[in-house]
Amino acid sequence: MTRPRIAVIGGGLAGLVAADRLLGSGFPVTVFEKWPEAGGLVGTLTVGGTPLERFYHHLFTTDVDYLDFAREFGLEQEIDWLPSKMGFFTGGRLWDFGTPASLLKFSPSGSRDVSSSSCRPCVSATTPTGGRWKGRRPPGG
Repeated sequence: MTRPRIAVIGGGLAGLVAADRLLGSGFPVTVFEKWPEAGGLVGTLTVGGTPLERFYHHLFTTDVDYLDFAREFGLEQEIDWLPSKMGFFTGGRLWDFGTPASLLKFSPSGSRDVSSSSCRPCVSATTPTGGRWKGRRPPGG
């Protein structure tokens, strides 16, 4: 009996682990990824020479299952653990928005409604214990 071919949608770590497990069980697998490099939700792109997250997603040191997968596939060193920085961009300015004190200082153009379409959250690539992929292809990828 011929085993069915299986498609894994997404080249993030979870998709790569799923593909590996299926291959290990003898299934033919094809991984489809929109971007030229693996990384999924923690993948990066470069803007003006600076790597930025493609999506609002990050890892925490408490994401032990995810980190175990990265370790298993030799990708643990591909994760940068950086300090947090987040804010709101409105009126042509990035306002710090990571502490209670910064919240009190947040006053773009007087009493502007922060839920308006001109005021959008802008989060960097990390969290206090967060990390991001360096944007390199995984070994053999």
